Amino acid sequence: MAQTSYYRDVSTHAVIAAAVSLIPVGDNEVLPIFLNPLRRKVQEVSADEAYDTRVFHHVLKNKEITPSILPRSNAGS
Repeated sequence: MAQTSYYRDVSTHAVIAAAVSLIPVGDNEVLPIFLNPLRRKVQEVSADEAYDTRVFHHVLKNKEITPSILPRSNAGS
């Protein structure tokens, strides 16, 4: 079964990136790949706890993107 991931501009609700995968892939694994080729400057990323990983925070920091990510339920454990 194909898996689809969409990423939207929170202001306009326009889809700025999308992917279809035939293998199970987490959205938090796909989004860093999409951030590289975008022509627009991403100022902030809002996401659920699946994106609360060191790797993802590192990608956002390197691109000077402000994270607005819910902490994972086991964060700080």
